[in-house]
Amino acid sequence: MLGRLLSGILLAASLYAEAVATDANPFIGHWTSGDFSSCVPSYASDVLSIKISDRQIEMFEQGCDIKSIRKISKLAESGYRLRLLCHEPSSKYSSDVVLALVAKSPLHGELLVRFDQATGIVTTYQCCP
Repeated sequence: MLGRLLSGILLAASLYAEAVATDANPFIGHWTSGDFSSCVPSYASDVLSIKISDRQIEMFEQGCDIKSIRKISKLAESGYRLRLLCHEPSSKYSSDVVLALVAKSPLHGELLVRFDQATGIVTTYQCCP
């Protein structure tokens, strides 16, 4: 009886650990939705630019802490859902976004596609050199 109880507790703990695990962040870098002249270091004041680190996203007049990042599908390697806690000068709010990478092609370099689930806005960025 104690063995079954212990097995059940271990199983529940492993499932919980799996549920709160965060995937690696493949989007780290400086991205722009404009031309490469917007890739200068003052990205925080530039409406065209976004900087992504392991645990944060910085963009025009706001920053967001990445609370979790999960692959959307095991089949689609490039799509991830991010849960964010964002802070502007006057407020804080939670936000869910979907990020995906589009591979480099003869027509363009690697692209980052951002879908804001609250607004429905889709933005495409190119990686800054």
